[in-house]
Parts: sequence; structure tokens; C-alpha cells
Amino acid sequence: MNDNYDGNGNDAFKKGNGNVIDENKHLKKLLNSESKARLVDGTDKLMRPKRERRLLVNSGDHGDRVAFYAFMSNNEAILKHHTLTFDVTKVNYGSGYNNNTGIFTAPASGVYVITTTIHPFINSAASIDIIVNNNVQGSIFTDSTEGYETNAATGIVIAWMNQGDVSFVRTSANYNSYGSLYSIIINRCSFTGWKISD
Repeated sequence: MNDNYDGNGNDAFKKGNGNVIDENKHLKKLLNSESKARLVDGTDKLMRPKRERRLLVNSGDHGDRVAFYAFMSNNEAILKHHTLTFDVTKVNYGSGYNNNTGIFTAPASGVYVITTTIHPFINSAASIDIIVNNNVQGSIFTDSTEGYETNAATGIVIAWMNQGDVSFVRTSANYNSYGSLYSIIINRCSFTGWKISD
């Protein structure tokens, strides 16, 4: 049996005939008196803890931050060379994303991360392009044609965007995507972007 075990499921360190509870009380008193002494400076004024600037995500003022996140609320047919519309907007700092058109317009110049996640439904395949100013910046391909399964792919690009430049997601002009995109509560097709630098 462990000499430091008190029989109640707790480890306890004992010194000779000393009691653990009495020793804990003594330590608490000592720490408490030292803490009070540290809080008072030479003029007997209570020292205030240093305040740090914190990011409050849910505050109403988002300053000059730019970020958006949107997803499709329903499944959508895959059409060739078609701009995808992500109709549910969860975040739109800077008001650059338009959920009616699926287009993000940069409200400020800078370096942006743009990403999309696509889930084709069973027996579907999709070749998807991330577009910045009508130029393909990145492409992904995913297919769910093997048995009863759905696969997903995520594409990420980093691009310089001037104020007023646009980005969107569309099916490829070069590959015949088919079937439908699968977007339900357990897996969403999404479009996201955020400014990382001026």
C-alpha cells in the first residue's frame, strides 16, 4: 500500500505526525498574504491587472475585417460552366459576399484566402474552379460514382485582390460534370474567404 494514500481515493503527503488538512490551511494563508502584499504598491493603491486587447468575435463592430462564409441550403443540379450560388450567409464582415449571385467582391485591397468545399451526391462528379477576376486560380475534382458513397474535396487559393475585384466558384468549362451537389445539415457545400494582409 502507498504510504501517501489516505484510503479515500486521494493521494496525501504527510510529514511525520502532521495533518495534511492543517498543512493545506497553512499554505493557503501564506499564499493569500503574499498575494495581498503583491497587490499593493508603495502608495497603498491597489494595482490593476494589465488589460490586453481581445478579439470579440460576436461584437457588432468588425472594424476593417473582411471575411465571409456561406453554404448551399439544398442540393443543386450540376451544370457545365455554371456559377455556384451559396445562398445561406453565416458571416459577411465587410459585406463583400452576395448570396444572390454567389460572387464575393473585395471591399478592400489585400491578400485573400479563398476556399470552397464541394460534395457531389451519389453517382455524381464535379470539376470545380475557384475564379478570381475571370481567371482560374485553383481547381478541384471529386466524384462519388463508386457504389453508395459520397466524397468531398476542398480547394484553397491565396490571391491578391484589389478593391472591387471579384471571386466566385463555378463548374469547369473543360470537364463535363454531372449529377448533383449534396448539401444537407451533415455536410455542406461551402464558399469561404478572408483577408489576411494589406
